[in-house]
Amino acid sequence: MSAAQKITEIADLSGKTIAYETGTTSDLLLGYALKTHGMSLADVVPVPMAASSQALAAGTADAAVTYAPYIAPVLAESHAVRVIYTAAEKPGLISDLLTAKPAWIADNHDAIQSLNRAWDDAVDFIHEHPSEGLEIVAAAVGRPLDEIKTAFTGLRLYTVEDNIAFLEGTFQATIVDIGEIMQAIHPEEIKVIPSAGDLLSLDDLHAVGR
Repeated sequence: MSAAQKITEIADLSGKTIAYETGTTSDLLLGYALKTHGMSLADVVPVPMAASSQALAAGTADAAVTYAPYIAPVLAESHAVRVIYTAAEKPGLISDLLTAKPAWIADNHDAIQSLNRAWDDAVDFIHEHPSEGLEIVAAAVGRPLDEIKTAFTGLRLYTVEDNIAFLEGTFQATIVDIGEIMQAIHPEEIKVIPSAGDLLSLDDLHAVGR
């Protein structure tokens, strides 16, 4: 989360305009940041907007929730903008997960385990050959290498063993945190907060990790 220089911490956001993409992880990060500081969306002025970093740079919002690579040019071009909060404050809050319907999982364990092995090989490769790995990613997504390097800054790629430890560890409580935050933001859509047991299927991870 980035803001004008006059805003130095989350508490300073009270009554301020905040540009962000609704219905995305920006919702989640903003909700968590406000909640941990005893605030909610009622304490700020939300400005739903796609390219929120541009709004901040143009001065049409006091703060913005954005992400790499979009934040990089704003920070580089404007000394009036600073980062005041990141997802690093709560590891796992902003995560990419592989999801599927339970019925499909039940019929496709071999495919899931093969995919997990392929993922593990890819993560090992990028850990051992970071420069070459990022070049492959940049070519695959058709973006400049500098943008990919920025996007991967602070990003952690989990091996199968890392996934097992994390998903059976601290992420169990994080799932509840995420559910509570999203329910507070979208009470009309989220009626029940699921538990980790409702959402995680780890048998195929264990099968590959043994």
